[in-house]
Amino acid sequence: MSKEHFELAKRIARYLQGELSPEEEADLLAQAAEDPMISALLKQYEDGERLANDLAFMDSVDKEADWEQILKKQTEVAAISHKTRPIWGGKIGWWAAACLFLVGGLFGWWKFYTAIPKGIVPDKLYGYKNDVLPGGNRATLTLSNGKEINLGNQDSLSLIDGSARLAAHKQIVNYVAGDISDTARYHTISTPRGGTYGIELPDGTKAWLNAESTLAFPIAFGKTRSVKLLAGEVYFEVAQRADAPFMVQGEGFQVEVLGTAFNVNTYVKKRAKTILTEGKVKVKRGEEYQIIDPGYAVTALPEKLAVQKVDTEEALSWKDGYFYFEGKNLQQILTEVARWYDVHVEYETTLSKTKYQGGMKRTATLASVCKILTDLSGQQFKIEGKKLIVTKL
Repeated sequence: MSKEHFELAKRIARYLQGELSPEEEADLLAQAAEDPMISALLKQYEDGERLANDLAFMDSVDKEADWEQILKKQTEVAAISHKTRPIWGGKIGWWAAACLFLVGGLFGWWKFYTAIPKGIVPDKLYGYKNDVLPGGNRATLTLSNGKEINLGNQDSLSLIDGSARLAAHKQIVNYVAGDISDTARYHTISTPRGGTYGIELPDGTKAWLNAESTLAFPIAFGKTRSVKLLAGEVYFEVAQRADAPFMVQGEGFQVEVLGTAFNVNTYVKKRAKTILTEGKVKVKRGEEYQIIDPGYAVTALPEKLAVQKVDTEEALSWKDGYFYFEGKNLQQILTEVARWYDVHVEYETTLSKTKYQGGMKRTATLASVCKILTDLSGQQFKIEGKKLIVTKL
C-alpha cells in the first residue's frame, strides 16, 4: 500500500470520528463524488451496526499486537482482492480491499491512542453534537478460581476448568458437562451496560443475558439443576429432564420448571417479574407460590406474588434485538435506552406519564432512537458525549 493510499484510509477514519475540518471534509466528499470506491466506503460505514461490529473486532485484538494484526489482515484481503478483481470494476485492485479493512481497523486502532470515549461517533444526520453506537456481544466469565475471561467477538475460545470444557463463539459460550463431583464448582457470567451474551449450560439449557446482568451456575448438575440470577434480566430455554427440575434462585423468589421457556427481569429492586412463553412454571415466594401458563407473568413483590396476563413479545423482544415500548412511559423507555447505549440521562424538564406503544431495533444508533422518540412524544433531546439530555419543550 502506498503512502497516498494509507493517508486516504486515515482521512476516512478521521471523517468517521468527526475530526476533519470543514475544508478537509469538503475535499474528501469531493473525492468521493469522483471515486465510486471511496463513496461506497463512506456509505458503508454510515451504518451504526457495521461500525459497532468493527469496534467489537478491534476490542478482541491484543493491544500489543494490533498493528501486526492489521498488516496481516491487509495482506489477506489484498490476496482475496487480487483473485476477485471485478469488485469496484477492477479499479485500484488490492489496495481498495486493504483500505476497506483499514477504515474499520484504524477506527478501532485509533481508540487506543486518542481520548475518544468508547462508542462515540459523529452524527451526520440529525444535528446532535455526536452519536453513540448501540451495545453488542460483551460479557465477563469468572471461573471457579476467580480468573476473569473477557468474552466478545472472538472467533473461538476454548477453556478447561476442573472437569468442565467450554468454548466461546462470538455471542455464546457452550459448556460440556463436567463430572457430577464438580457440582460445587461455580462459574459466573456477567454482562456490562451495553452488553448481551448467551450461554448453553452443562445440561443443554440455553440462557441469554440482557445488559447489566449476572448469572451464577455450577459446571455440572446433579439431581437438581439450580442457577442463581444475581442481577438483571435473563431469558431461559430449559432442556427437558423429567428426573431433575430446573430452578432459578433470586432475591426473594424462586422459579421451578421441568421444560419450558421464560424470562426473568429483576432490574427493579424487590420486583422480580417472570414471563412465561412456553410450558408451565411455578414461582415461589417463601411458602406462597403461583403456577402460570404461557401469556402470563408473576411479579414477586415483598408482600405478595402478583399474576397478570401479558404480551409474550415483552419477554422475547430484547433477545430478538428490539426495544419493547408497549404500555411504558418515556422515563421507563429512557431507562432501557440508557442501559443499552451505556449513557447517562439528565432531565432538564419533568416528563409526562403518557404511556406509549411500539418499539424499534436495538441496532440503531442513539441519534436514530432519539429522532423516533421525538416523533413519538414530541420531547426534544441533546447528545453530548455519553450524556443524553432531555430538554425543555
